[in-house]
Amino acid sequence: MDWIARAGAWVKDNRLFALVLIPALLLRLDAELGYRWQAWFNDSFTYMSDVINLHPDTTRVGGYAIFLKILEPLHSYAAVTILQHLMGVSVGAMIYALARHRFGAPRWIATLATLPVLFDGFQVQLEHLILSDVPFEFLVALATTLLLWDRTPSWWRCALIGLILGIADTVRSVALPLLAIFLVYILLARIGWKALIGALVACLAPVLLYCTWF
Repeated sequence: MDWIARAGAWVKDNRLFALVLIPALLLRLDAELGYRWQAWFNDSFTYMSDVINLHPDTTRVGGYAIFLKILEPLHSYAAVTILQHLMGVSVGAMIYALARHRFGAPRWIATLATLPVLFDGFQVQLEHLILSDVPFEFLVALATTLLLWDRTPSWWRCALIGLILGIADTVRSVALPLLAIFLVYILLARIGWKALIGALVACLAPVLLYCTWF
């Protein structure tokens, strides 16, 4: 198949990073099998209570509880932690791809930049906890990658970035100040007013929708 050939070509062209991914995935497999199928923190039980009742929480935003509610029909904590482990690996992949594509970093430097995410023990632990940290991290990394992928992203991509940040804000409220940083970048990079307004409106839409529910 064509996609198999392209995947093989990519692995051949990025051999070092592909070799690093193998132990990173094995480390997460070890966490899954060694601590079946999840780990708990104090806040984990609050999130689970929010899932059962599905109501806005007065102490933390409920985006992560909605994420858990979507996965509830699977009746498996493994589905949650496996997805979170894959999110962690995806963050490493985004760092590598961005370093190579936008900044032209050598393969070994781009690979080196991914190691703190792929092999940090606390990172793997967060991925295995029923907590909102890793989905939030994934969303912010995705928004950053989309923003920096090209020197002048299109207005619709900036709107998509704003939407991702808005969703991230329903997962962790600390995402909202990031919107100001992204908007300042759009201004300084002279991407355009249409991109600025698109990012702002798209970010506020899920936030206001959540506020209405709250």
